[in-house]
Amino acid sequence: MGKGKKWLIGCLGTLGVCGIGTYAAVSPYVDFLGASRDLDKEIARAKALGNPMTSTELVPPKPADKDNAAVELKPILQTGEKNSKLSTAGAKALEAIGKNNFAEAETLLKPYQSVLATARKASSKTKFSLDRDWDTGVHLLFPEYAESKGLVKALAAQAELDFQKGNQSAGVANLSAGYKVGQFIGQEPILIGVLVEIANRAIASRAAESIAVRQRTNLAALSALESAVGNRPAPDFKNSLKGEMFMGTSTIRNLDKYGGVTQFMRSMANMGGVEESDIPPAPDPKTLRRDGVPKGVLEKAFLTRHLAIWNDALEQLQKTPEPREISGWLDKKVAEIEQKKALSFLLLRIMFPVFSQAGNAVVKCQATEGATRGFLKVLKFKASTGRYPNDLAEAGFNEMDPFSKAPYKFYRNGDLVRVYSVGPNGKDEEGLGTESRGSNSKPDQLDDIAVRTDRPVKNTKIPGA
Repeated sequence: MGKGKKWLIGCLGTLGVCGIGTYAAVSPYVDFLGASRDLDKEIARAKALGNPMTSTELVPPKPADKDNAAVELKPILQTGEKNSKLSTAGAKALEAIGKNNFAEAETLLKPYQSVLATARKASSKTKFSLDRDWDTGVHLLFPEYAESKGLVKALAAQAELDFQKGNQSAGVANLSAGYKVGQFIGQEPILIGVLVEIANRAIASRAAESIAVRQRTNLAALSALESAVGNRPAPDFKNSLKGEMFMGTSTIRNLDKYGGVTQFMRSMANMGGVEESDIPPAPDPKTLRRDGVPKGVLEKAFLTRHLAIWNDALEQLQKTPEPREISGWLDKKVAEIEQKKALSFLLLRIMFPVFSQAGNAVVKCQATEGATRGFLKVLKFKASTGRYPNDLAEAGFNEMDPFSKAPYKFYRNGDLVRVYSVGPNGKDEEGLGTESRGSNSKPDQLDDIAVRTDRPVKNTKIPGA
C-alpha cells in the first residue's frame, strides 16, 4: 500500500472515532494536504497584520512590581472563602443601600476596609499583569474574573456610603478604583476579559447614577462624582480578538500534548461520550511547544484554517473598526464554518468562540458612561441655576450617542430626568430599556440605555412609562 493511501486511512480512522462520517463528502487527503500547503502564506499574513504567533508578541513584558497593580490585587482576586464572603458582602451592601439601609451596608463592609484600601492603592497604577502562561491554550483558566465583580460591588457600595456621609474625596477614590479594576481585567487579551471589564464598569456606573440622584442638589458632590466617572477609553475589543486567535494557535501547536487530535476533539466536543476522567490533563508547561509550527499534516491543516479566519478578521477590523460591525461579521463567519464539509475545518468549528452581542456590549459600555456624564451635566445645571436645561447642549453636554452617531437624548417630566442612548435598535423610546419591558415585548423593543432619576424597582410601576 502506498504512503499516501496509508496516510489517508489514518486520517479517516482518527476522525472516524469521533463519529464524523458526514464529512467524508470531501476527500480528506486532498483537503488536509491542500490546506497544509497554505500554512506559510497564512503565517506571513499573520505577521504582517500583527496577529501574534508567540506569547511574547501577544502580551508585553511583565512590569516591575512597583508598576504592576496585580501585585496588590492578585491576593484579593484569588478564589477562596474569604474573597467569596467579600463578594457576598458587596452585593448585599448595594441591596441595603437601595433600600436606604445605610447602617446595614456599613456593617457589611466594615470587615473589608483593609481590602478596599489595597484596591484603591492598586488603582493608582496603570499596568496589570498576572503573569499568565498563555501557551497553555484551552487549559488556561481565569478564576480572578468572578472575584473582580465582587470587589467592584464592594467598592461601589463604599463609594455610595462615602457620598452619603459627605466624604466626597473618599467616594471618588472608591468609585474610581471600581472603574479601574474593570479596566485592569480588560487589559488581558481575551474576550471574556473584555466582557468582565464591561460588567464591572456597569456596576460602577450604576452606583454613580444612584449617588447622583441622592446628591442631585449638591453641586460640589456632583462635580466630585463627575471626576470619578471621567471619560475612559472604550474596552479594547481588538486586543481581545488577538488573544482568542493566539489561544487557538497555541492549542493546535501542542495537540500531541492533549493526547492527539482524536482525544482532544472528543474532549472538547464530547462527541464520543467521554467521562470526565478521560479528558487529558493540562500539559506540563515544560513540554509545551511555544513557537514554530506542528509537524503533522493534520495539525498544519488545522492551523492554516485557524490562521486564515483570524487573518481575515484582522483585515476586516482595519476596514470596519466599529465593534458591532466586526462582531456581526464574525458571527457570519461562524455560520459559514458550520456549513463547511471539509474535515480541515472541524477543529475550527469546535474552538471558534461565539461573538453574538459582544460588539453590542462594547458599545453599550460607551453609551452608558456617556449618558452618565450627560446626566451629571443636567443635574449640575439644575443645582447651579435652579432650573433644568432646555436641552443637553444648554447643559454643556455635546457628546454623540455611539449607537446613532447623533446627540444623546434628553427626557424630562417634572423632576423625572433621563439622559439616554437609543440603544442597538436605534429607536427613541424615551429612555425606557430592557428593565421596562412587559411580557409581550419583542426583543428589539425598549432597549434604550438610560441614566435616570426613576430607576425602576422590580414589580413597581415605572414613572413616566
